Amino acid sequence: MKKKFLISMLTALIICISSVTFAAMNPFADVPSGHWAYNAVTNLAAYGIIEGEGDGTFLGNKIATRYDVAMMVANLYHRKTHEEIAMSFNPFSDLPSNHRAAEAVVTLARAGIEEGYGDGTFRGNRNITKGELRTMLNNLFRVTGVNSKMKDNPDDVNDTITRYQLAVTLNKVYKVLFN
Repeated sequence: MKKKFLISMLTALIICISSVTFAAMNPFADVPSGHWAYNAVTNLAAYGIIEGEGDGTFLGNKIATRYDVAMMVANLYHRKTHEEIAMSFNPFSDLPSNHRAAEAVVTLARAGIEEGYGDGTFRGNRNITKGELRTMLNNLFRVTGVNSKMKDNPDDVNDTITRYQLAVTLNKVYKVLFN
Protein backbone atom coordinates (compact mmCIF):
# COMPACT_ATOMS: atom_id res chain seq x y z
CA MET A 1 0.00 0.00 0.00
CA LYS A 2 2.79 2.41 0.92
CA LYS A 3 4.57 1.57 -2.33
CA LYS A 4 1.48 2.44 -4.42
CA PHE A 5 0.98 5.66 -2.48
CA LEU A 6 4.64 6.62 -2.97
CA ILE A 7 4.44 5.90 -6.71
CA SER A 8 1.23 7.93 -6.97
CA MET A 9 2.82 10.85 -5.13
CA LEU A 10 5.96 10.75 -7.29
CA THR A 11 3.87 10.64 -10.46
CA ALA A 12 1.83 13.63 -9.29
CA LEU A 13 5.02 15.52 -8.42
CA ILE A 14 6.53 14.82 -11.84
CA ILE A 15 3.36 16.02 -13.56
CA CYS A 16 3.34 19.20 -11.46
CA ILE A 17 7.01 19.92 -12.15
CA SER A 18 6.51 19.29 -15.87
CA SER A 19 3.53 21.64 -15.94
CA VAL A 20 5.40 24.37 -14.10
CA THR A 21 8.44 23.99 -16.36
CA PHE A 22 6.27 24.21 -19.49
CA ALA A 23 4.46 27.27 -18.14
CA ALA A 24 7.76 28.97 -17.36
CA MET A 25 9.07 28.23 -20.84
CA ASN A 26 5.89 29.16 -22.68
CA PRO A 27 3.98 31.86 -20.84
CA PHE A 28 1.48 32.41 -23.66
CA ALA A 29 -1.23 29.94 -24.61
CA ASP A 30 -1.38 31.24 -28.19
CA VAL A 31 2.35 30.87 -29.00
CA PRO A 32 2.93 27.24 -30.01
CA SER A 33 6.38 25.79 -29.36
CA GLY A 34 6.96 25.22 -33.09
CA HIS A 35 6.17 28.81 -34.08
CA TRP A 36 8.91 30.75 -35.91
CA ALA A 37 8.88 33.51 -33.23
CA TYR A 38 8.60 31.17 -30.22
CA ASN A 39 12.19 31.59 -29.02
CA ALA A 40 12.09 35.37 -29.30
CA VAL A 41 8.75 35.63 -27.50
CA THR A 42 9.71 33.28 -24.66
CA ASN A 43 13.17 34.87 -24.26
CA LEU A 44 11.73 38.37 -24.00
CA ALA A 45 9.05 37.19 -21.59
CA ALA A 46 11.72 35.56 -19.40
CA TYR A 47 13.76 38.80 -19.46
CA GLY A 48 10.70 40.82 -18.45
CA ILE A 49 10.67 42.80 -21.69
CA ILE A 50 7.27 41.70 -22.97
CA GLU A 51 4.01 40.89 -21.29
CA GLY A 52 0.89 39.32 -22.65
CA GLU A 53 -2.59 40.66 -22.73
CA GLY A 54 -3.36 39.72 -19.12
CA ASP A 55 -5.37 36.68 -20.18
CA GLY A 56 -2.42 34.41 -20.97
CA THR A 57 -2.23 35.37 -24.64
CA PHE A 58 0.35 37.28 -26.67
CA LEU A 59 -1.69 38.04 -29.82
CA GLY A 60 1.38 37.84 -32.02
CA ASN A 61 -0.43 38.31 -35.34
CA LYS A 62 -1.88 41.62 -34.12
CA ILE A 63 -0.25 44.74 -35.58
CA ALA A 64 1.91 46.42 -32.93
CA THR A 65 0.78 49.82 -31.69
CA ARG A 66 2.96 52.66 -30.53
CA TYR A 67 1.84 51.85 -26.98
CA ASP A 68 2.96 48.20 -27.38
CA VAL A 69 6.39 49.27 -28.59
CA ALA A 70 6.81 51.96 -25.94
CA MET A 71 6.20 49.49 -23.14
CA MET A 72 8.68 46.96 -24.54
CA VAL A 73 11.37 49.52 -25.38
CA ALA A 74 11.00 51.13 -21.94
CA ASN A 75 11.61 47.70 -20.39
CA LEU A 76 14.78 47.31 -22.49
CA TYR A 77 15.88 50.80 -21.46
CA HIS A 78 15.25 50.08 -17.78
CA ARG A 79 17.09 46.77 -17.93
CA LYS A 80 20.10 48.43 -19.60
CA THR A 81 20.28 51.64 -17.56
CA HIS A 82 18.39 50.75 -14.36
CA GLU A 83 16.54 54.06 -14.77
CA GLU A 84 13.09 53.77 -13.24
CA ILE A 85 10.07 53.65 -15.46
CA ALA A 86 8.02 56.35 -13.81
CA MET A 87 5.56 59.09 -14.50
CA SER A 88 6.90 62.61 -14.48
CA PHE A 89 5.88 65.59 -16.58
CA ASN A 90 3.68 64.28 -19.41
CA PRO A 91 4.64 66.06 -22.64
CA PHE A 92 1.84 64.51 -24.72
CA SER A 93 -1.61 66.05 -24.83
CA ASP A 94 -3.27 62.76 -25.86
CA LEU A 95 -1.62 60.49 -23.26
CA PRO A 96 -3.93 59.81 -20.30
CA SER A 97 -1.87 59.64 -17.12
CA ASN A 98 -3.77 56.51 -16.07
CA HIS A 99 -3.10 54.58 -19.30
CA ARG A 100 -1.17 51.33 -18.74
CA ALA A 101 1.64 52.56 -21.04
CA ALA A 102 1.81 56.14 -19.70
CA GLU A 103 4.85 55.62 -17.48
CA ALA A 104 6.72 53.85 -20.29
CA VAL A 105 5.93 56.58 -22.82
CA VAL A 106 6.91 59.38 -20.44
CA THR A 107 10.12 57.55 -19.48
CA LEU A 108 11.10 57.24 -23.15
CA ALA A 109 10.32 60.92 -23.75
CA ARG A 110 12.35 61.96 -20.69
CA ALA A 111 15.30 59.87 -21.94
CA GLY A 112 15.14 61.31 -25.46
CA ILE A 113 14.14 58.01 -27.05
CA GLU A 114 10.62 59.09 -28.10
CA GLU A 115 9.61 62.57 -29.20
CA GLY A 116 6.07 61.99 -30.39
CA TYR A 117 4.66 64.17 -33.13
CA GLY A 118 5.21 67.86 -33.81
CA ASP A 119 1.74 68.72 -32.56
CA GLY A 120 2.52 67.46 -29.03
CA THR A 121 0.74 64.12 -29.38
CA PHE A 122 1.94 60.55 -29.01
CA ARG A 123 -0.88 58.73 -30.87
CA GLY A 124 -0.33 55.54 -28.95
CA ASN A 125 -3.20 53.57 -30.48
CA ARG A 126 -1.76 54.05 -33.96
CA ASN A 127 -0.04 51.09 -35.57
CA ILE A 128 3.69 51.71 -35.42
CA THR A 129 5.54 51.86 -38.71
CA LYS A 130 8.90 50.25 -39.32
CA GLY A 131 10.37 53.71 -39.81
CA GLU A 132 9.10 54.87 -36.40
CA LEU A 133 10.37 51.66 -34.79
CA ARG A 134 13.85 52.11 -36.33
CA THR A 135 13.98 55.71 -35.09
CA MET A 136 13.00 54.65 -31.58
CA LEU A 137 15.52 51.81 -31.51
CA ASN A 138 18.33 53.95 -32.91
CA ASN A 139 17.55 56.50 -30.18
CA LEU A 140 17.66 53.69 -27.60
CA PHE A 141 21.09 52.64 -28.87
CA ARG A 142 22.34 56.25 -28.86
CA VAL A 143 21.07 56.95 -25.33
CA THR A 144 22.56 53.72 -23.95
CA GLY A 145 25.90 54.25 -25.71
CA VAL A 146 25.61 51.27 -28.04
CA ASN A 147 26.60 51.59 -31.69
CA SER A 148 23.54 51.03 -33.85
CA LYS A 149 23.69 48.78 -36.84
CA MET A 150 20.13 49.54 -37.94
CA LYS A 151 19.88 51.21 -41.31
CA ASP A 152 16.93 53.01 -42.79
CA ASN A 153 15.08 51.25 -45.57
CA PRO A 154 13.02 53.73 -47.58
CA ASP A 155 11.06 50.86 -49.13
CA ASP A 156 9.38 49.85 -45.87
CA VAL A 157 9.35 53.04 -43.78
CA ASN A 158 5.52 53.12 -43.71
CA ASP A 159 4.96 49.37 -43.33
CA THR A 160 3.50 48.07 -40.08
CA ILE A 161 4.88 45.25 -37.98
CA THR A 162 3.16 42.41 -36.13
CA ARG A 163 3.83 41.69 -32.49
CA TYR A 164 5.62 38.49 -33.56
CA GLN A 165 7.89 40.47 -35.90
CA LEU A 166 8.43 43.01 -33.13
CA ALA A 167 9.44 40.26 -30.70
CA VAL A 168 12.00 38.88 -33.15
CA THR A 169 13.40 42.39 -33.72
CA LEU A 170 13.55 43.22 -30.00
CA ASN A 171 15.17 39.86 -29.24
CA LYS A 172 18.00 40.89 -31.62
CA VAL A 173 18.16 44.32 -29.98
CA TYR A 174 18.38 42.62 -26.58
CA LYS A 175 21.38 40.61 -27.77
CA VAL A 176 23.11 43.76 -29.04
CA LEU A 177 22.44 45.62 -25.78
CA PHE A 178 23.50 42.81 -23.44
CA ASN A 179 26.15 40.79 -25.26
